[in-house]
Amino acid sequence: GVQLPALFEEFALDERAREALLGYVQELRDWMAGILNWHRNSRRYTGTALRRDFPLAAAPAARAAWTAAPAGLGTAAARLPVQQR
Repeated sequence: GVQLPALFEEFALDERAREALLGYVQELRDWMAGILNWHRNSRRYTGTALRRDFPLAAAPAARAAWTAAPAGLGTAAARLPVQQR
């Protein structure tokens, strides 16, 4: 990737700081790989276990009819503009 070298340059990191950051990034990679492995192999998140342990959360959600445009902060882009005639 080009992102870390660009970060090194942008912040003018010396060799010691670069090595420290690269070490931290490697630790994050190892941690993320471990978490992924745990989730893939854990019985905790099977469909059967989720339905058993969290029946309300695992139940299919009722489908609501789309009757109104989304409302609230950040939803302006979800509304189609009204065309003037």
